[in-house]
Amino acid sequence: MKVVHLTLTPLAGAPIRIVDALNRYTSVTARLINHNPNAYGKRTFSEDLDFNKQKSICEELIECADIIHLHHFINPVKNAFGINFSHKKILRHFHSEPNFLARHAGVTVDTILSDPLPSVVVAQFHERLYPSARPVPNLLASHPSGLAAESNRFAHRDVPVICFSPTTAAPGLTERWNTKGAPETLKVLTELGKFTNFHADVFIGLPHHLALQRKRDADIILDEMVTGSYHLSGLEGLSLGKPTFGYLDQRVVSVLCSLTGCNSLPWVNVHLSRLPEVLKLFVESSELREIAGHASKMWVERYWNEQNLVSSYVAVYDDVLAGATRLRHAPVDVLYDVAMPDYHWRQNIKELRAVLREN
Repeated sequence: MKVVHLTLTPLAGAPIRIVDALNRYTSVTARLINHNPNAYGKRTFSEDLDFNKQKSICEELIECADIIHLHHFINPVKNAFGINFSHKKILRHFHSEPNFLARHAGVTVDTILSDPLPSVVVAQFHERLYPSARPVPNLLASHPSGLAAESNRFAHRDVPVICFSPTTAAPGLTERWNTKGAPETLKVLTELGKFTNFHADVFIGLPHHLALQRKRDADIILDEMVTGSYHLSGLEGLSLGKPTFGYLDQRVVSVLCSLTGCNSLPWVNVHLSRLPEVLKLFVESSELREIAGHASKMWVERYWNEQNLVSSYVAVYDDVLAGATRLRHAPVDVLYDVAMPDYHWRQNIKELRAVLREN
């Protein structure tokens, strides 16, 4: 089976990790074509083919593909690649919430949600917003766990390093999804630093391999703790054997457990409004950091192993070739999967506002 992935940006390296895993562990022959590998400036990721530099090769691969795997909302007829591939078997893959995606694609939310093509969605917060799309894992590359062995020498450092690497400065107090809670998290860290001894390593916009090295050299990893979702940064922290802080709401926990078959998750699951008291425990106890870090690494090796998880993509491709249009198995419950998490988010934001005012 030949599968060609098309993307307009690196999408935090998600497409290339899928392609690499497919080629490494399955009989699928996969290639990635990126229209703009430098869309994020200095924040770069591994790549395969640059469409604008290798156009003829890309066109040939698209023509010979059994399946075209589209990342985000790309029109099969009129698109940035200038190629009509509407006659092909096509799979859509969503990585952002519908409103954000609609703005960037220049279409309506209804156009995205009513599209008849079979679709998958990253198994983070996004999945509850795409009722027809099957949740699939955001794969990790092989190398983060390889870096974990080098991390052990930091386990008993007297002044621990806390790493926070947000990809956007959008505030968590006003944005529902498109935020990493950066300004609020930095304020909490600043206040905590007045009475607790740690070093904060905060950065944004680094090439991916350098960002991984900085996380390797830290003692604690902070993912975002406001929306209720996890992100690549959190998965990388776990794979590096670090205690990893995040806030995962009930829906995200349910989806992750269903996807992996586990019954518990290794994140230090705490909302930002309650972070200071919990983080202080980890800053002051190297033993606690070591125990949590070991549990993180073991969970990734058992439940978030790319060799096992990539099979979910092969299953999707088999369904697409068989003519499936709706790939979702379990329905999304509007009340419990969407409305209730949104209610708890509003309550948590109220608590966070109160905490920030007190500080």
